[in-house]
Amino acid sequence: MSIVSKLNKPSKLSVEAWAIRNKETGEYFVASSGKNAWRSKGAAKNAWANTWLNTYYRSEDEVRANCDKAKVKPVLNEKPYPKWEIAFPYFDQQDQWELVELSGKVEDTGKRVKLAEELLQECANQELLPADLKQRVEDFLDATN
Repeated sequence: MSIVSKLNKPSKLSVEAWAIRNKETGEYFVASSGKNAWRSKGAAKNAWANTWLNTYYRSEDEVRANCDKAKVKPVLNEKPYPKWEIAFPYFDQQDQWELVELSGKVEDTGKRVKLAEELLQECANQELLPADLKQRVEDFLDATN
């Protein structure tokens, strides 16, 4: 298999990291535990629920205040208790915040950089580059080693 074909196939990731980010401001959600990144989407959504939905609200005003604090709109309360018209939304009931993958391709990026270095070395060795570009590639490769 050639180096070029290896570059086109990203490997599977074994590590994931997810965060909740505000779509408008770009700020990241910090849970009541102090965490701001989780290993799965579900864990991030659970942290959202544990921070906002496990709070005991004494009045609709407290619900509204926390909705303002989280920058989300309250939703209609569908539960029989408490008998308020509004409730704090579950993560999937709001559209102000989004799940983003932080790790993306962290492991894969290192492998791809190594393959790119090998590809540059291969091009330099096979005289495929003009002399000035070959010298720049060799200088780059020397600096990375």
